Amino acid sequence: MDESAAGFTENLVLAGILKIGETPYASIMNKETKETLFVSTTPNDHGIQIEKLESSSDLSKVVLTLKKGNETGTLRYDEQFINRSLSESAMAAPPSNPANPGSQKS
Repeated sequence: MDESAAGFTENLVLAGILKIGETPYASIMNKETKETLFVSTTPNDHGIQIEKLESSSDLSKVVLTLKKGNETGTLRYDEQFINRSLSESAMAAPPSNPANPGSQKS
């Protein structure tokens, strides 16, 4: 395993990216806890920040390099993990009732 990919990024996956002006932002997810964190070029509460973002219209080519202290690591989209997580979230959501949204008693 690439040493730069080990450590603090080992259980993380890239979930989404956004650029506002020239500033990149990303949401990353812990594969084990499903906790989502947001990162930018400024360190977040966990001390993690974006070092470099290689964006592409092809999601398989997007590479996010993160920095925490002196340690760096790279993340990519993991479409199978994200799709599986979305499916699990949808299954856990309470069923909706489109015929009677927000049913209110009079």
